[in-house]
Amino acid sequence: MMEHWTYLQYRAAVENDVDYALSKRRYSSVQAVGYAHNELALRLEERPDEATLALVALATEANRRGVLNQHPIDTPFAIEVSERLLPKFVEEAIRKMSSDEKDVFEQDVTALRRAYSY
Repeated sequence: MMEHWTYLQYRAAVENDVDYALSKRRYSSVQAVGYAHNELALRLEERPDEATLALVALATEANRRGVLNQHPIDTPFAIEVSERLLPKFVEEAIRKMSSDEKDVFEQDVTALRRAYSY
C-alpha cells in the first residue's frame, strides 16, 4: 500500500501535475486540471480514504487557475467535490491533520464553499 500523504503534499502534487500539463503537454487550464484529476484517480485507487484531501486540493487548484466555474455543478467532478465539502468529510479529514495543515485546509474549504455558494 502507498504511503499516506498530507493535504499539503496533495496540493503540491496537483500543482505540479497541472504545471506539467500546461508546459509540457500544452494543455489548456481546464484540460490540465483534468489531467491532474486522472493522476489523482490512480493514487486514490490505493488510498480511497484520502479522497477528501485529494479533491479539495484539486478543486483549490482549479479555483486558483480560474477554471472551477467551467465545471458545471452537475458534472461528475463538481458533484465529487461538493460532496467532499460536506461537514462530515471535512471534519473527518481535519481530525487527522497537524495544526499548520489544518489552517490551510480550512481556508481552502471556505474558499471552495464560497465558489460553490455552499
